[in-house]
Amino acid sequence: MSTTTYNNLLLSQNANANALIQFQANLPALISGVSVTPRNACVHTQPRHLRALALYFRNATVVQASTLVDLCVSDNFTAHGRFSVKYVLGSTKLNTRFAVSFSIDETAAIPSLAAPFANSQRIFAAAG
Repeated sequence: MSTTTYNNLLLSQNANANALIQFQANLPALISGVSVTPRNACVHTQPRHLRALALYFRNATVVQASTLVDLCVSDNFTAHGRFSVKYVLGSTKLNTRFAVSFSIDETAAIPSLAAPFANSQRIFAAAG
């Protein structure tokens, strides 16, 4: 990887990190934390806030997360819940992916982004 490409990648990651940190400041009720590493950016939330947060990220002009890329679940033993769930969202505007993460118990239902709203509109058209 050339130095120019690497520097552009770092600038892009810093812009993404700043955008996510700004979202945390603007949406304290929906976002409980933000973690950014050189390889990924992750927004932490509660399961009950997932649909509202995903809808916000889809409609926000800064992000325009138009694609549900992946859903990952890992089994871990934490005080906050047995399973860690990550929805990976893709933004064509930022040309990046970021994760929305939360922990959940084994008896709780995982919220769905594929389930339509009452008017049959889906958050992400390709989901489900």
